[in-house]
Amino acid sequence: MSPNKPKTPLQSFRCDVELWKAAQVKARAEGTNLGAVLRAYLTRYVKRK
Repeated sequence: MSPNKPKTPLQSFRCDVELWKAAQVKARAEGTNLGAVLRAYLTRYVKRK
C-alpha cells in the first residue's frame, strides 16, 4: 500500500465540537488517537449481541 493511501476509507459523521475535543484530549492522555478509539468501539459494538 502506498504511504499516501490509507488502508481504510475516510468516514464522517456529525459530532458536538466540545465532545470531539474532550475525546481527543482523553485519547491522547491514554497514548492513542481518536480514530483508534472509535474503531475499537465500533468493533465491540458490532460484535455485541
